[in-house]
Amino acid sequence: MELLPQDGDVKRMAIDRVVQPSDLVAPPKAVTIDPNVFDRYVGHYSFPGNMIMTLSRDGDRFLTQLTGQPQVPVFAKSEREFFAKAVDAQITLVTNAQGEATQLVLHQNGHDVTAPRMSEAAAQAQADALATRVREQKAAPGSEAALRRHIEALQHDRPNYDDMVPATAAAIRPQWPTVKEKFAHLGQLQSITFKGVGPAGADIYETRFEKRAFEWRIRLTSEGKIVGLYFQPMPGS
Repeated sequence: MELLPQDGDVKRMAIDRVVQPSDLVAPPKAVTIDPNVFDRYVGHYSFPGNMIMTLSRDGDRFLTQLTGQPQVPVFAKSEREFFAKAVDAQITLVTNAQGEATQLVLHQNGHDVTAPRMSEAAAQAQADALATRVREQKAAPGSEAALRRHIEALQHDRPNYDDMVPATAAAIRPQWPTVKEKFAHLGQLQSITFKGVGPAGADIYETRFEKRAFEWRIRLTSEGKIVGLYFQPMPGS
């Protein structure tokens, strides 16, 4: 459909034809599987940056949940492949000879992230450590320095992909030209202030430039690599 400009106010519009785009991908088709099969996958899976995906079953509903996020239902494509409707994401379960899951692969945004299965004790210990961080509201070591390096890289158009895990770097690459253009005209960075720890473990910072202020959320792996990075303008800035 094409709308052509014209002089004067538009009184009505008629559409004479609608052409379906040729590059649309059909959504996956859900199939029915025995819920007992999914029970072999129920448990916890370890993602970079101390994130956990938990798989659970409620009757015939299959559910996933990432640390600090709500549950997302998934639907079977096969006995080992599942997809979400609420977000554009799919998961594949890797199993052993007994059909038990040993790891999970998340397919999202054109990237694959592998998450090994965790024991209940390991998952609980990690959840307890996160709860302590959230309660104490202390920044993770190195998060402010990592954020400063990233902002400097943006303002000087020197991508710092080596500071990120591969999946994060791959997600940021196509966004880099637009984001670096935004930060190139903000003036000097005046301050970075730690504001707290979010429910999923991200460190929250307020950054003030000469022309605008932003809130950032950053998560690091235990090796200090950036695994999560998000910013938004501060209200009124």
